[in-house]
Order: sequence, then C-alpha cells, then structure tokens
Amino acid sequence: GKIFLGPLIDSIGGIFSLQIALSTLFLCLGSIGGAQTCPTLSSLAIYWIIVDFGFSSCWAACVKTIREYTEEKRWSKEIGRLAMAARIGNAISFACFSWLLQWSSTRTRNDVVSTLNTSWRWVYRASSAIQLIPLAMLTYFGRRSRSNIATRQLERNKSIEKNTTRSSLLSLKILRREAGKAEFWLHLLSRTITMVLVSFLLFIPTFMSQSYEMSSASA
Repeated sequence: GKIFLGPLIDSIGGIFSLQIALSTLFLCLGSIGGAQTCPTLSSLAIYWIIVDFGFSSCWAACVKTIREYTEEKRWSKEIGRLAMAARIGNAISFACFSWLLQWSSTRTRNDVVSTLNTSWRWVYRASSAIQLIPLAMLTYFGRRSRSNIATRQLERNKSIEKNTTRSSLLSLKILRREAGKAEFWLHLLSRTITMVLVSFLLFIPTFMSQSYEMSSASA
C-alpha cells in the first residue's frame, strides 16, 4: 500500500488522500458489521485486505498534509505530535472497544441472534461510524487552512512536488535511490524484527482466552 499509494498521495494531496482512505474505511468496516454484507470468513478477509491497504496510506497522507500546511521548521514537531496522538488513540480505542464488545455480548446473550455470534459486529459498526468524525473535521479545517496558506509558498511546493511525483510515478526513482543506502536496509531490518514482536502481541488476547478462560472483551 505504501509503495503504490505513495506517488498517488504526492499527486492528489494529503487531505484528499485522507478523505478517500477514511471513506474506504467507513464503507468496509460498515460492511463487515452487517451479517448480509459480510456473511463468510472469505468476505471478511477481502474487506480486511482493502481496509489494511487503505489504512497503509494514512501515515503518508498525514505527513504530506503536514508538509503542505505547515512551515518546514515545524515539520518534526508536528510529526512528533502525530505519533503521540496515534499511540494515545490506540490505547483509548482498546479500552472503548473492549467495553463495547462486553456490552454487546451481554446484550445478545439471551437473544436468538446470539447463536450467530453477532456481538462482535458492533465493534465494526461503531468503528465505521467513528470514521465520519475525522472525515468531517478534515473537510472543515482543510478548507479553512487552505485559504490561509501563502499563495507563493504553496505554488513553490506544488512545483517541486509535481516533478518528484512525475519521477516516482514513472520509475519509483526515489525508492530505488533510497534502496542503495545502508541506512535503508538497517532501518528495514530493525522494523522487520520489531514487527515479529508486534505480531506476537496480537496473539496474547487469544492465549488469555484459551488458557485462562477470559472473555474476548476482558482479554
């Protein structure tokens, strides 16, 4: 997703890219939340591939937006804020959606629908609805910020990025250049090793459910 969507984000802009990504997440997560639109594990897998593909563009689109709407001396500070917000949002979402899963499980326990195990779909329904909040904020603040940017600086950035985009779209010149540096491969190795740990952490809730008989929400 990052390789193929990166040049596209450079071309159409950060805010518009985020709007497309959030709209895609809204549709796919909402579809997973419906028993008729996502009846099988195969359909869930297809939706989830699209979700992950779209989600992979969000960081690049956010960085692109920071470059478009802030001065260069503020880039590192704003990216730091973005990283901090991502981690805080991740922690809050775990707490909120575990509560939602517990609530929905209790709600459907004595219902006929519980035999279909549909309580988990409420998590996806809520996730889909929440996408509308940043989508509305991007539409409002993006329009207001665009009018406050100095025209001269915006045109200069556009002309520079247009040349960069044309090169990357034709031959992924930037990626080839970076792949020739030792720092690229050291960073790739570091990220690969770290991802092993992150992927292992995703299985801890399953381990807690199977070994300690905890509910999915508690795990």
